[in-house]
Amino acid sequence: MRNAWRRHGILACAAVLAFCAPGMGIGCAAETPPDLVAPAAPVANPTATPVQPAVHAKVDKGELLGHIKHLASESFRGREAGTSEQLKAAAYIADEFKRYGLRPMGDKAAEAAEPGYLQTFFLPVSKGLGAGNALKLEAGGKTEEFKVKADFTPLPANRTSPHVAEAGVVFAGYGVSAPEHQYNDFAGVELAGKWALIFRYEPQDDDPKSRFQGKTMTRHAHFATKINNCALRRAAGVLIINAPQGAGAEDKLLDPVGPCFAEVELPVLMVTRPTADAILKSSGKTVAELQAAIDKDLKPQSRELAGVKVGAVADLVIDPQKTSNVLAVLEGSDPELKQEYVVIGAHCDHVGMGNFGSLMGRFGAGLLHPGADDNASGTAALLEVAQYFAALKPEERPKRSLFFQAYSGEEKGLLGSQHYVDHPAAPLAKHVAMINMDMVGRSHNGAVQISGVGTAEHFRTLVEKHGAKEQGLTIFLSSSGVAPSDNTTFYRKDIPVLFFFTGTHPDYHKASDTWDKINAPAAEAIARMVANVAREIADTPERPKFLKSGSQGYLGVSPDRDRLRDAKGFPVGPVQAGSPAEQAGLQAGDTIVEAGGTPLANARDLNMALIGYAPGDQIELSILRGTDTFKLKIILAERGK
Repeated sequence: MRNAWRRHGILACAAVLAFCAPGMGIGCAAETPPDLVAPAAPVANPTATPVQPAVHAKVDKGELLGHIKHLASESFRGREAGTSEQLKAAAYIADEFKRYGLRPMGDKAAEAAEPGYLQTFFLPVSKGLGAGNALKLEAGGKTEEFKVKADFTPLPANRTSPHVAEAGVVFAGYGVSAPEHQYNDFAGVELAGKWALIFRYEPQDDDPKSRFQGKTMTRHAHFATKINNCALRRAAGVLIINAPQGAGAEDKLLDPVGPCFAEVELPVLMVTRPTADAILKSSGKTVAELQAAIDKDLKPQSRELAGVKVGAVADLVIDPQKTSNVLAVLEGSDPELKQEYVVIGAHCDHVGMGNFGSLMGRFGAGLLHPGADDNASGTAALLEVAQYFAALKPEERPKRSLFFQAYSGEEKGLLGSQHYVDHPAAPLAKHVAMINMDMVGRSHNGAVQISGVGTAEHFRTLVEKHGAKEQGLTIFLSSSGVAPSDNTTFYRKDIPVLFFFTGTHPDYHKASDTWDKINAPAAEAIARMVANVAREIADTPERPKFLKSGSQGYLGVSPDRDRLRDAKGFPVGPVQAGSPAEQAGLQAGDTIVEAGGTPLANARDLNMALIGYAPGDQIELSILRGTDTFKLKIILAERGK
């Protein structure tokens, strides 16, 4: 899943960076704390036994777990888009589709050839440094030049190279805009046409009481998120620093080899702390002082650096590498309606060996990130639903055609699904709905978030009906069609969407996201529900009427850091003035113990309960105030308002 709400703000949707490979000397596996690493031999899953998938009209938890265990195995090396292992995963999915007897809908090898199952596109991959890299500083009437690989290095953030900029500099904190935490490094500064000098990771990343989910990295730590924040504000370039406290303490430059993690047309460089201190000198502040000031009370320290100009060339050898979506169709049973498609999709890539994607900080580089939940679980559910429908007799099949799609490049910015909607295998006007599964393997007590019920008339009723039929599932609905996952690209093409998601967890984007932690019975129930929802959409004569569902909703509370560790629920700290929370009467010192029917075991559970709710959606909260418990109904607002 594109890094969580993360992602799930979504846009995930792309990757956090920390790169290591043999000979690169960065973040060795030997340094990794044992509690962050997946066990060498995972214990058996207590909920199911992995079995070899068959072809029969049944969704089976053992088969689901068999697919997940296989895709999360060491031989796939984390399935990073742009690598041979992702292509290997795509080939596995294609072979399964072929075994089920589905019709291939991928590229044609030649003009007269039949299509295969793979839809190939290309990702930019950095092979190393070009010859033109340079960095100079002009300040106080003096010019200082820095050395590549010693003082700075370019990072692979572009489809092309080189990129050049000469401009003033704005220190922009951590490069974070987080309305949900009432934090914005870009407030009060004008970044257009200037370099953004920013810290890696996120505020208070070494503080277990941080409002940014304690020591658990959020999407705001991702390089791609930070860089896109700067690009959206028309920065001339980005300079990234390892701050001395927290995850960046080692101050090592990353090796720029590997698939590019963003697609911005501006130079992106990583600089050492001494280099950054030289740039900051005229401000009278050091890297350490600025980080300490921000982390003390989460008050941004952003400022333009007067009289400072930086000139740089970021030059990498870019080599496009193949990656593939996998596309297959089960033809519908109705002579007319079979010309229309219900898409069932999931992304099949992950973050590889922690190379530009780990949430383990410097310890993640070079470690296998299996991605059992993210998103071998969604891929496995896709395969099980496909084989279930394919095993039906022709006359028993849905009236509309079912279009099964596995996407690559989701972790790098929804690239595979975007490539598909830009190059569809059938007219987009014939796509009546899209159902997406991303991280459906780690349900807590059967909870599943289903977003997109506001993207078509009757979707809410449809989902509630089929959710009620699934024993053991507790569904939570939200309207928004926008998420950090591949449903977003279809929603932006005015196609109704539904998004199934069981929430983030401490193993998200870490080496510990292993197959043995999957809740297989819940994943089976979710896949079965997806099949039933897809069938009803496919069989209903009237196609779903698309509705704009708006953006993600906003509550306006931050956790009480002093109570964060021990609270059973969400301990309410600062309440933003004018927010829905304040207007409804929430107060600092309250504890939210239930949201939308979901009991909250800790502060993090509130994120899942709220995920995807659109502005205007109402949610009921159970509040503990002193010894009294009461309920509040709150209408969520648009973020930033």
